[in-house]
Amino acid sequence: MIADLLWSTMDQAEVPTVLLPTHLDGAPTMQQAIKPVHLTQKLYIINDTLALAFSGNYVEIRQFVNDSKLFLSNGPMTLDRMNEYLKSYPRERISNLSIIFWIVLKDKGQINFAISSFGNVRKMSDARFGNVYAAGSGAPQFLKILSQPNEYTDGIHNKVLYQNLCLLGYWFGNEIGSNETLINHWGAGYEMIVFKDFKLVKLDEYSVVTRIVSLGRSKLEVTGNNLINFYYKEGHLIAESFDGIQGKIITIPPIDAEPITVTELNRTLTFKNVIISYVVHNLKANDKLFPAIVLLNSTESYPKSCHD
Repeated sequence: MIADLLWSTMDQAEVPTVLLPTHLDGAPTMQQAIKPVHLTQKLYIINDTLALAFSGNYVEIRQFVNDSKLFLSNGPMTLDRMNEYLKSYPRERISNLSIIFWIVLKDKGQINFAISSFGNVRKMSDARFGNVYAAGSGAPQFLKILSQPNEYTDGIHNKVLYQNLCLLGYWFGNEIGSNETLINHWGAGYEMIVFKDFKLVKLDEYSVVTRIVSLGRSKLEVTGNNLINFYYKEGHLIAESFDGIQGKIITIPPIDAEPITVTELNRTLTFKNVIISYVVHNLKANDKLFPAIVLLNSTESYPKSCHD
């Protein structure tokens, strides 16, 4: 389960410049009615067997998450229990939101996964990723990217995590190189929920290195080298971002909390999930490509390309 971090508004009132991990001078100026307003997590773990991804009205989502913590945090989770909860929830409180539920079903030692959803949720089937659910302003672009032919290397330990990190590599390159995700009101970083040690947890740490490459008529030039470290502190997602000129620390709170202040770099990062994302400017074809390489952990002997 993956979600971006960017929240936007159609309110015409003046909003402060939003600092993004990918753009340390603030979100690029775009002449659009919808404007970036803040960064907040869009994934929430209710308990070991239930996680949510959401989009829509911030106030409605925050209320729904707080209510769900009270009613769904205890006891075994089943599809019937989830559907009954949604059926009984006042519709006027969730008229402007979309939610995707990841449910872990445990029965007599067997573990199965189920997906349930509410609101404007799109769905497609993919040979690599199975059934894919997407919601929010980035859903059409997200599904379009997945539908494009792209082979991933086989025989890799924890292939699901590897494929998801490859997706992040593409999106980071796309955002830094073309701002396409930001134009569609999503991006600015990502978080991920995985199933580990028989429970749902957030991917605790990953790093992104972005290289800017220009392919000219006679030579190759590498001109940029950005680094972003993502990790959690007290439930807040922390982004340590360096663009070669400056470095800044950005905190992204959970939906049910206010931002905390972090001023010191995390010196204990293990760099166990590393994405090397390339922004390749093909000057001859006037085109841009966003290949990526992923190093899952320190036991991998070498990074794995996201493209055969």
